[in-house]
Amino acid sequence: MPPSLWETIFDAAIDAIVVADGNGLIQAFNPSAERLFGYTFEEVLNQNLRMLMPEPDASKHDGYMRAYKLSGDAKIIGKGREVTARRKDGSTFPLHLSVGEVKDGVGADRMFVGILHDLTARVQVERRAREHQTMLAAVDRMNLIGELAQGIVHEVSQPLSAVANYARALANLEREEATDPENRLLLLDKIGQQAERAGDILGRLRGFIRHREPSLERVPLLPRLESAVALIEPESRERGVPVNLRPVDPHLEIEVDPVQIEQILINLMKNAIDATGEAGRADPVHVSARRNGTSVEIEVRDRGTGVDPNIESDMFNYFVSTKRHGMGMGLNLSATLALSFGGRIEHRRPADGGARFVLVLPIVEHSAETAR
Repeated sequence: MPPSLWETIFDAAIDAIVVADGNGLIQAFNPSAERLFGYTFEEVLNQNLRMLMPEPDASKHDGYMRAYKLSGDAKIIGKGREVTARRKDGSTFPLHLSVGEVKDGVGADRMFVGILHDLTARVQVERRAREHQTMLAAVDRMNLIGELAQGIVHEVSQPLSAVANYARALANLEREEATDPENRLLLLDKIGQQAERAGDILGRLRGFIRHREPSLERVPLLPRLESAVALIEPESRERGVPVNLRPVDPHLEIEVDPVQIEQILINLMKNAIDATGEAGRADPVHVSARRNGTSVEIEVRDRGTGVDPNIESDMFNYFVSTKRHGMGMGLNLSATLALSFGGRIEHRRPADGGARFVLVLPIVEHSAETAR
């Protein structure tokens, strides 16, 4: 191909193209690269590639080049990866970098050709999608709290009523000038216990409602299950459908957002309670978890009305509800959250009726350091 045609292609390329010699000094810089980085070709000619990188990559780059020359072990050459680049004004941005190595004749010095694709627009779309997902998750949590409110109000009113009764009893002792200090201490202790009980309920509620950026954490599974069951317990008592948490291996660990995993579990348990109530039954909803290879399967099993076969294939879509008066958001959102944890939700139709929803999540294995 004639050199002039190569130059035409080089200049017309939509993606940035940067050519450097074996020492990492820039030898070619096409117009797209000029627009992307804000430098002119004259400004970058014979300058080190590290000028296009933020720290700490800039300081490490020459070392990577030397290591490659000595060992031939390529970390990025011949491959592609997402990296962070730096513009002339100091701002940073994401791009996909592909690097190839060429030689012009036998014994000639090596040259490196980098093709750089700006990922700023894609990252912005992904960020907006995450923000939208976070907003939907917060809305769904508020909807759940609204549906559970009656049971939660009753749950909080019990310890508050007990506090008031014990306080009145203590006041009566004071008025009667009773001299029994043990009774006073007993009443004060009961007041403290009931106040802590109300505080625990409200603390769980506050943590569940909290609107924040999701973040994955390595957490034990059992406390997350216990917390979700505690939040749904007022609703289960109100509906007369108990929730039975079967024994779970306390050593199972998962990597999830602690609030959102409870949101998934509460959604599944509430659906099971509603389905059982609609069927006119009082059978317990069973919640269990078991290891299956490298995954944990968390199952919510009920003996309720079951899932209509006509919607079974679409029930994880928006606005398709397994409940008679449902909004059709809970299952879709739960499935999306599970996917963000590297998991999934499956429906397994039991032969004896009802429904089995299974949340499958990867297990985080204990390292040797953790074991010690």
